[in-house]
Amino acid sequence: SQTQPAFSSCVYSVVVVVLIAHQTYIFGVCSKATMWRSRVAATLRAARRFSSSATPPKPRKAGPIGWPALALAVGVGAGGLAYFEKQRSAAEQARVRPRKGPGVGTPAVGGPFRLTDTDGKPYGTEELKGKFALLYFGFTHCPDVCPDELEKVTETIEILTRKGLGDKIVPVFITLDPQRDSAQRIKEYLQDFHPTFVGLTGSPDEIKEITKKYRVYYTKANQVGDDYLIDHSILEYLIDDQGIFRAFYGKNVEAKQLAEQIEEEMRA
Repeated sequence: SQTQPAFSSCVYSVVVVVLIAHQTYIFGVCSKATMWRSRVAATLRAARRFSSSATPPKPRKAGPIGWPALALAVGVGAGGLAYFEKQRSAAEQARVRPRKGPGVGTPAVGGPFRLTDTDGKPYGTEELKGKFALLYFGFTHCPDVCPDELEKVTETIEILTRKGLGDKIVPVFITLDPQRDSAQRIKEYLQDFHPTFVGLTGSPDEIKEITKKYRVYYTKANQVGDDYLIDHSILEYLIDDQGIFRAFYGKNVEAKQLAEQIEEEMRA
């Protein structure tokens, strides 16, 4: 009977020790958590003080021309160039557009002409009779426009040939630069284009006369000594198998469309 109270007292002592140890552990964990919370709070307060006292960064200054302004300038420039080309094409077509001659009832564009071909022989409307002819006025020193237009004429003739009409039309190149474009030079120049091309040259007065008949604008430009370019109309002129002017076509008319319109004129 004395052993039981002693055992109970021992168990009680063990329980008390365990409870004290548990409370001590909890207190330590809470103390450490409180300490870390205090440190984090202090760091955040310091960061807020620094951000409020620091001088804010200065805004970045824009350059003299920003991207939006540059894009606008490019757009305006492209639009202006397109408008200029459109107005120039319209002016050329207005210059050539047929009008009735006084009291005659025939278009005041075109007419008979006689120049010199690449073999040095006379060649003109008489030699062309019986076939349609597509005339183009240019010069062999032309850097880009003339080659492009002659390529278009070449493609047009090829399209008409596939339709069985190639032998009914003659492509003709007439120089606006008789001082430099000899018959031999024109012959060599036309080798890069359709083999049926007829090249014509003449004296300055003869070229002036035919350009007046077809209302072709041309003038020397950027002249430095003997080197110069020629600013000129960019049109193709169609004359029928009787040598009568029928139509003209601008730079904006592509080969396929040109061939279709010429075919309509042939079958009219």
